[in-house]
Amino acid sequence: MLLAIARTLRMTNASEVALGDVEREYRALCSEYGERPRGHTKVWEYVQVLKNMGIISARISGPGRRGKTTLISIPSIPVESLEKEVMAKISS
Repeated sequence: MLLAIARTLRMTNASEVALGDVEREYRALCSEYGERPRGHTKVWEYVQVLKNMGIISARISGPGRRGKTTLISIPSIPVESLEKEVMAKISS
């Protein structure tokens, strides 16, 4: 999940991304690594765990955005560095 968040932030070059965008990247990564993707509720739970650990920030979107979604950011770590570190851990 952390890799999906970092990769989505890097690819969009945005300061925060919607949970739906992260979920699409997560499913692509699961396919790439031969893993079974978890459902939406489990993905949301993973995001909450990462938020509670202080690794990511997550908030509900406010006015000016159509519908309601969780917006995710990684404020304290450069996403390129995080992506490389997670990739190294997965590969080892």
